[in-house]
Amino acid sequence: MHVVLSATYIKEAGSTEECQTQPLSSPMGSIIVHNATSAPISAFVSKYTNESKGSDDWFTVAAHSRESWERDGWELVAFKNDDDTDRAGVYVRVDSTVTFYSLERIVVS
Repeated sequence: MHVVLSATYIKEAGSTEECQTQPLSSPMGSIIVHNATSAPISAFVSKYTNESKGSDDWFTVAAHSRESWERDGWELVAFKNDDDTDRAGVYVRVDSTVTFYSLERIVVS
């Protein structure tokens, strides 16, 4: 996925020169993890499509909060319990939101 944005540059206030609009490219999208629970969770987002940037370490997502990982393409989003005896995950496309309710209920939108 490739997102194209635009920015308008104005030379100076009151200038009669035309404004210029130039495209800004952002080749990376993001995967958002939403913790819909009342407790912190451990989340992991793979970096198969972004090996040189970012981290694929386990990360704590605070209760009722969202965190974003910059990625491109498809990635694995996984969760684990406190003592790491159970895990669950989903394989998602970039620009998805993964909402965690429990290890048995993970919703992708």
